[in-house]
Amino acid sequence: MAVERFEKHTEQTPEKTVIEYETGVLRYGEVNRKANALAWELISLGVKPNDRVAIMASLEAETIIGILGVLKSGAAYVPIDPATPKERIEHILNDAAPKVILTREKTMETEVPLISMNLEDLGENAENPACAVEKDDIAYVIYTSGTTGKPKGVAVTRGNLDHYLSYADQEYQKEACTTVLITSLSFDLSVTSLFLPLISGGSLLLKGGDAEERLRAAFKDNRVTFLKLTPSHLKMLETYADGVDVPNLETLIVGGEEFTTDTARKTQKLLGDSVKIHNEYGPTETTVGCCDYVYSSEKDKGLSVGIGRPIANMQLYILNEMELCSVGVPGELCIAG
Repeated sequence: MAVERFEKHTEQTPEKTVIEYETGVLRYGEVNRKANALAWELISLGVKPNDRVAIMASLEAETIIGILGVLKSGAAYVPIDPATPKERIEHILNDAAPKVILTREKTMETEVPLISMNLEDLGENAENPACAVEKDDIAYVIYTSGTTGKPKGVAVTRGNLDHYLSYADQEYQKEACTTVLITSLSFDLSVTSLFLPLISGGSLLLKGGDAEERLRAAFKDNRVTFLKLTPSHLKMLETYADGVDVPNLETLIVGGEEFTTDTARKTQKLLGDSVKIHNEYGPTETTVGCCDYVYSSEKDKGLSVGIGRPIANMQLYILNEMELCSVGVPGELCIAG
């Protein structure tokens, strides 16, 4: 599983940098010890598999340690962006019913136990917790946008998360990757960028500012080998094309929105033909992505880039009133696996 793969790299390269943030770096061994200390504290509070632990934090080193600590404790993490409107935060906390809240804000009005997310407050513990988790236990709960009503929490199991990460690790990278987190952890688009460096022995670069500032910084960092973005992010690139400096970028994954061939063509021209551009599709309920397509400027002449075929161990069916449609007949996409 993801945590075990991270711990393996911790044993092999404890002094290698795993997180770089604005004011310093954290190495594999240090991050693992701090995550262990947090996990043991959660366990002491009675946290167990399938309990939820809310994480009220932005894209910071402490947040990454918090997620690892929650997973090591056996619980599921519930990411909440502090910039989220108060009403949405209250709904998520009431609905998810977390057993503990990790936060920088120590004055929250709640009866739920709070744990500080300040890096200096996190102790260190060398011992990895040995929690008996199963593949059907929950890894995280991410809430939908709520555009059609109240946001609903999508509970993703550890087995499904590991299945997706195994595919992504084999398909999107050949070795340890270096990437930048662009999107909020409250969106499952971030799952790929968050976990792939951790399970591959790579590095996660945390840039400051808003999404556009982080995007600008990412495309000026020549260490980056892998990125995952939305088409909206890519459209921003057109405004500062001269600032792109990612000679080591190998893979760009696009998801979350319709990917037009116009945007794909401009992006390929900007980054060069050596960068492989994937269009990944999948509702939050199917664990990040369930199908994948590699863009080709020679083959893709329509208005939109296709969503491709199902990834390993997934099945896609086009149905009309639960009957399989013939080729070319429109229907409803049903996903299994």
